[in-house]
Amino acid sequence: MQRSATWLLGVTLAAASGNVGCGDDTSSTSTGGGGGAGGGATTGTSTAATGPTTTGGEGGQGGSGSGGGGVTPPPTSDLAPGWEKAFGADPVAIACDATALTSGAPSLTIDGSTIVVGYEQLGDNQDPVVARFDGDTLVWCERHEQEPPDGRALGLVWDGGDKAHVIFTVVGGGTRFEEVAQGGWIEAYGDGGGSSKVAFLGELATATGNLVRGTFVLARKEDGGTNTWNPTDAPIRRGDALIEVHGDSAFQPIDPDGSIMECTDYPFFSKVVLAADLSRAICAESTSCIAAEPCD
Repeated sequence: MQRSATWLLGVTLAAASGNVGCGDDTSSTSTGGGGGAGGGATTGTSTAATGPTTTGGEGGQGGSGSGGGGVTPPPTSDLAPGWEKAFGADPVAIACDATALTSGAPSLTIDGSTIVVGYEQLGDNQDPVVARFDGDTLVWCERHEQEPPDGRALGLVWDGGDKAHVIFTVVGGGTRFEEVAQGGWIEAYGDGGGSSKVAFLGELATATGNLVRGTFVLARKEDGGTNTWNPTDAPIRRGDALIEVHGDSAFQPIDPDGSIMECTDYPFFSKVVLAADLSRAICAESTSCIAAEPCD
């Protein structure tokens, strides 16, 4: 198979400066203490100064670098052989009616097929967009939620096969993500006051662009309300078929049973490992916290 993991392919930008979103915070929302700190660099990835991070092939997925005053995030697992990932911390505006390829958005190209992720600005709203090109031909383009909350697609992992996993963010509940998440680890956005940015992890059918299943990944306030959990990397499809996600959590991260971890102070660099069908969390851990079921 001919493969390339590149952020130099995408679809036509909806706006040259469309990376700033409505209602989307750029730092962690918390009920106390300072905002979440940014993560360190990840060993084995190539990062452009303003572009997404892409990583391909087996290995090269060593432990994460330190950040947040010397706090080391939980280690990152290796990708399964043949799987590649692409991620951009800053979402990129793309348009579903585009027919030309251009630069900027996180994407993977395998055997002549490219899957690209971003968001589309529609008035005051932002909808997450995932598109597939075979060569220069647009095969499909899907907006995966079109409700009032702002959503974006930031990264994906794929091996060229019939499914990929995509990481999204959404700011608010009442979206189609909640329909897709039924049977998932966390089935709903919950009560976040419409201002907490959380992650949504979805399994995508690459032949159609449809989301097959998914789960929210979030933090909780002490009163049980939803709090910000911002992804810091693409999903990782491990050799044991489990799916691993990493993020910067607000106060406070949660254990696999949904209860809040016992935490001290920022930063909360968090890791969650999920079953292949996203129905449950196998383990979860975070810096500055005591996890009930830490990952090996």
